[in-house]
Amino acid sequence: MNITYVGIAVVIVFALVYLYFRAENYRKELAIYRRKADSASKVGRQLAQQVHDFAKADFLLLKERFTRIQTGGSSNIQTLRFTSILFEAAEDVIAQTSMNDKTVIEAFKEYINQSGQYGFGDFSQFLLQESEHKQQLWQRNTLKDYLQLCKTCLLDLES
Repeated sequence: MNITYVGIAVVIVFALVYLYFRAENYRKELAIYRRKADSASKVGRQLAQQVHDFAKADFLLLKERFTRIQTGGSSNIQTLRFTSILFEAAEDVIAQTSMNDKTVIEAFKEYINQSGQYGFGDFSQFLLQESEHKQQLWQRNTLKDYLQLCKTCLLDLES
């Protein structure tokens, strides 16, 4: 009977030692994966910052053109009005989409609802009256396409 207890005790000790070493291996693996995740997160933040910087630079060039159009006037008042909304919201949209986890439409909707002058429904109605190309740019819901929509509206105002 003593040998049975000793045998059981040896098996239990062996199992505990085995589990301890397995847990240590898992802890080391977890530390490795955390370092990799932190590194990937850092790279992601750097890329987001670069996207933000490039989009901001592109927007500033567009804004110069738009300012010239505003001072010169345009015969297409409705397009000018809604292009103004696009440009007013652009800095906020760029910041929200490149640095946070918001889509262009979410960021734009939040901005336009806070600004109070026009609602998101008014803007949606404007887009429905515009070309299919503008609607497609809006529906793609990316920062690149938002800036392209701004460019397209500028081209319409310049012509």
